[in-house]
Amino acid sequence: MKNTFLLLTLLACGFVFPYKSFAQAPTDKQLQAIDKIMAPQRKRVMEILEADKTGQYKIYKADLEAFAKAKSPEQQAEHATQMDRDHKVFVQAAFKAAKIDLTALKRQVAGILGNSKFTMDEFGGISNESFLPLGPIPQRFMVELSCPFHVFQDQTNQTLVSNCSGFANDCKLSTTAITEFDGGCRSKAWTGDKFELPGGNFQKITVSAQFDAKAWGFAFAIVGYGKAESKFGLRLQGPGFDQLAIVKEVWCLAPVIWFKRFEFEATDFQAQVVFTGAFTGGNSFTAQVYNESHAIAVPALDAGAADSSADTFDFIQIVATN
Repeated sequence: MKNTFLLLTLLACGFVFPYKSFAQAPTDKQLQAIDKIMAPQRKRVMEILEADKTGQYKIYKADLEAFAKAKSPEQQAEHATQMDRDHKVFVQAAFKAAKIDLTALKRQVAGILGNSKFTMDEFGGISNESFLPLGPIPQRFMVELSCPFHVFQDQTNQTLVSNCSGFANDCKLSTTAITEFDGGCRSKAWTGDKFELPGGNFQKITVSAQFDAKAWGFAFAIVGYGKAESKFGLRLQGPGFDQLAIVKEVWCLAPVIWFKRFEFEATDFQAQVVFTGAFTGGNSFTAQVYNESHAIAVPALDAGAADSSADTFDFIQIVATN
């Protein structure tokens, strides 16, 4: 694997947990606003589906609920193939009969999110993928950390009816969030190491990392909506300083009825952030890679599932400049 790459010119926004993101997934308030405009559309589609006399709607709903309960990417993929084969035409016909204006819906969602950097499919499912770009910066001090690392931790917001877990060790991160519960769950994991700045003062510290990254997620709309998201980021900690910046974010939302999914996989994934501040030489700092999965379902019976991991770390690189 390559051990060098271009460095970032964009400045990371300063924050302490909870962090900010360059292209943030919908907030709870935004999700509620989206659901408000989707609810009438869902009602029209549901009325058409429930009027079905063939019995297919009953089978469709049972299959969708079984799909939402699947606990692995392999099972999810099998169910997705089955749903497309057995029910997609049936649901498409209901959407067509409901005469839903997806162009108008997308404009309304863009107004809520404050941007149109997302895709909307034929069932009103929404997804987006964002990545912080790379660029060159001057170098003054540089150190490269390699696996095994010595500073790692994980954190899980677990509920009784969710499957949420975070795992971190010296060479791997993984997070899982699967829920059918209103409110959902979130898991987080960090790994990295300490380093010491040489004498002098610095205004910028660029943290760079290269590793293999993978993420998948499904969101299900049965009577409400589901959301799934995965994130990768970099964190810098030191005296009076603790910032986390997200460099890669993928998410999906199933707001009407049906399901939505995302998949992301990259070998030698490159993540870089420039942190700004007053960094005094001689102090010890910690640089870490961050991984998160989050899933929600509103109300209960809907579902979200997300799983992501980071491993095969080539390095975490630190460059300090004025």
